[in-house]
Amino acid sequence: MMEIKALHRSFGLEPKDMAEVIVDIVVGICERKSEVDVVRTFEKKYKGEKLKYAILLAGKYFGMLAAINFPYQAQSNYERMISVISEIAYTPIEKRDERCKELIKRITQEIEEDERYIQQEEFESKKDVV
Repeated sequence: MMEIKALHRSFGLEPKDMAEVIVDIVVGICERKSEVDVVRTFEKKYKGEKLKYAILLAGKYFGMLAAINFPYQAQSNYERMISVISEIAYTPIEKRDERCKELIKRITQEIEEDERYIQQEEFESKKDVV
């Protein structure tokens, strides 16, 4: 049976480490930094397990923000994940590698289509402003 443990403890960190990371993430969000900029800040500030934890936690926080700000994309990503889970779960083990390669190709195409859709939306919204 899997042991349930606080995430920061899984990385061998103390509550103070967790608090420091959370504050740094929130400061980055308040300063309207991108997720990439926040992670680059972490790379300069943290090392080892604390860096891994900070990147993981930032991904969770920014993922929640993205889901709120971009519900269409969040729904699309969630549906894609559920689809992949069900397809892999029902694929016999001996055919799983082949199926995973097919899924990677299909998902790559879907993501590229989503990116084109988002770029088109951004272009249209900028056009409306001008």
